Amino acid sequence: MDGDLSSTDGLLALAEKAVLFPVFARMTLKILLLPIGTATVERSFSTLNRILNSVRCRLLPDHVHMLMKISVEGPEVPDVHSSTPEQENKLSPLMDAAYGVWRRKPRRE
Repeated sequence: MDGDLSSTDGLLALAEKAVLFPVFARMTLKILLLPIGTATVERSFSTLNRILNSVRCRLLPDHVHMLMKISVEGPEVPDVHSSTPEQENKLSPLMDAAYGVWRRKPRRE
């Protein structure tokens, strides 16, 4: 096989070899699906360490999963403590609305 998989002949030759060597074909598929680098894994662990710190160490796994998805896939939200006055003006209505929702929730006494 010449390595050209764009033609029908190349794909048929590859399929024939996969039929002849099924264990090797499965192993090759698994090897080709492995990530090339570890940057994604390292980024995930760094995100997890930012989420689970000494203050928030008792979060449930489902909550951690949701926070990880938001952190990895969502837009970056600036930190309130290091925000500029312009960012504070933009975040103020959002924080007021969130506080209002929090105040309306029933609390255990």
